[in-house]
Amino acid sequence: MSEYDAMIIQSYEIPILYCALAGLCNWLFLAGFIVFPGAFSSLQDANILAQSDAGVTLQRAIQHSLPLYMGGFTCITSFLGLLYVFWRVRENYVWLLNRVFMPGMANALPKTGTGLGPQR
Repeated sequence: MSEYDAMIIQSYEIPILYCALAGLCNWLFLAGFIVFPGAFSSLQDANILAQSDAGVTLQRAIQHSLPLYMGGFTCITSFLGLLYVFWRVRENYVWLLNRVFMPGMANALPKTGTGLGPQR
């Protein structure tokens, strides 16, 4: 039996906790990527408080800090979780490819079209 075949067999013996943690962290990483840029785009759309200097200051200080912190927190927390899973299962690259890297790459690809040519 080759080393690759042994890794495939061992990938089915990885504890379910690592599988669940990898899935949850990949999902949270995607959620952070959705929330984090939304904090910046909502800065441009909110015009209600922009009529006075105090409103602008209040708008910048309070209104958009929560999505920014939430997006940053979820990105950092999920990255650390994926790093932990990677460190614990670093010998089995077959499992890492199937549970960590491929789902993360699939979530990062553009959802419209193939991303290979010009968009219409």
